[in-house]
Amino acid sequence: MKKGIKESKELVVFAGAFLKSCMDAYKDGKLTFSDYTHFTDDFSKGVDAFKGIDAVGAELKDLSEDEISALLNAFSSEIGDSSVKEDIQDVFTIAQSVLSLVKRHKK
Repeated sequence: MKKGIKESKELVVFAGAFLKSCMDAYKDGKLTFSDYTHFTDDFSKGVDAFKGIDAVGAELKDLSEDEISALLNAFSSEIGDSSVKEDIQDVFTIAQSVLSLVKRHKK
């Protein structure tokens, strides 16, 4: 049974937005407290992304070519760069690591 890509797409949209914010904040070669403004819009995307992160693994198991393209397009449109194929795997690896850390330290 197909799971769809709703949660995976929310995750890549957040990751793309966060990466873009990091790139924008670091344009001058340094990060300062005032750079926080680059990240304010990312917060709500992050909340959505991590609400359903447990479903991402199942969604990724049966991706169609169209779904893969949709995830790549969602990520690349957030960062403004279409050469993102290698980045997508990193996004899911990082997200799974964050989830693992949260679960391990959740009280």
